[in-house]
Amino acid sequence: MPLGHGQGSRHFKRSDEHKIGLFYLLPNSWLDRAFSGLKDDSKARDWWEREDWGRLLKLKGHARAEVVFSERFKRELGYKSVQPWPIYEKKSGGKTMYFMIHATDHPAAPGLMSRAYRKAVLTDAEFQQLALELRPWIS
Repeated sequence: MPLGHGQGSRHFKRSDEHKIGLFYLLPNSWLDRAFSGLKDDSKARDWWEREDWGRLLKLKGHARAEVVFSERFKRELGYKSVQPWPIYEKKSGGKTMYFMIHATDHPAAPGLMSRAYRKAVLTDAEFQQLALELRPWIS
């Protein structure tokens, strides 16, 4: 896993607790360019720690974040919930610069992350409307 730990997340969890949540910033806007500039594929294999790193090049955007990264975080690191959140070029939207991948096994964390993300990207009026609609489920 491109986390540099090799042993996954088992070092971050006591048997009686949830694992520490993980935020991973996936550089969506320049990852393809970075790979195309490699003269030696071994750097990509070392970063990805597997031979199938070329699979990353076949998928783009949200599909890459969801199919490749999120599934790997679930399967290899054992997180119950993994969600990629787009980080846009501008507050008003535009190009997806990064995906902030949130991995957790705490049952409350996905809802809290969703609320925080929506507050960051929605206008105040949109957020207030969403908060009213979600109130029965988050209180």
